Amino acid sequence: GKDLQLADYWRPLYQPLDVILSQDHNHIVSLLEYVRYDLQPLIQQCSIKIMTALSSRMVGLVQLLLKSNASNSLVEDYASCLEIRLEESQNVENSSDDLGVLILQLLIDNISRPAPNVTHLLLKFDLDSPIERTVLQPRFHYRFDC
Repeated sequence: GKDLQLADYWRPLYQPLDVILSQDHNHIVSLLEYVRYDLQPLIQQCSIKIMTALSSRMVGLVQLLLKSNASNSLVEDYASCLEIRLEESQNVENSSDDLGVLILQLLIDNISRPAPNVTHLLLKFDLDSPIERTVLQPRFHYRFDC
């Protein structure tokens, strides 16, 4: 009776985050771009966790990022996070909060999802040709300090 009416009335407020965000793609892009906010690692962490959640629930996330022209900067921002993490090279105390671990887990979680997926995007696969034909070549401009 009355409880069901009340539940129906409030139902729109109790939707999963991905459903709410999918109503305005600009919000998705904005939240994911916070990965570059290196003054607050907690904010970066939340942004990576949002990317992880959306990548598992939202079909077409990669296409949305490509269409919004945010993909190149996101690739650079994620790479930058990993580089900084590498330079710090401290032991991981709490792996559930470590940016490097979160990013690697994101890549691992997505690698088996249908192409094109977030892992393909972040690892700069050629998304215009079939993923199976991608040739994995190391980039020669990376410097390795031994």
